[in-house]
Amino acid sequence: MKKYGDLWNKVYKYNNLYSAYIKARRGKTGKKYVIEFEKNLKENLIQLQNELIQQSYSPKALVTFIIKDPKTRTISKSDF
Repeated sequence: MKKYGDLWNKVYKYNNLYSAYIKARRGKTGKKYVIEFEKNLKENLIQLQNELIQQSYSPKALVTFIIKDPKTRTISKSDF
């Protein structure tokens, strides 16, 4: 098994967070929550970066809902 060292310092780099944001918004550019996040994009990413550096980041609770398409499934989604 290959081991990687010092990944934590790479996780919170601004360029890495921006790249993750680009991937997360793919196919969702018209969604209200994405538009809201983009209004203060740089500030939101810097705040996330600071919380990761300080190890104080706490994700919001998952939102769970049920869809019937055609079988019933329970879906849990995280906040953008």
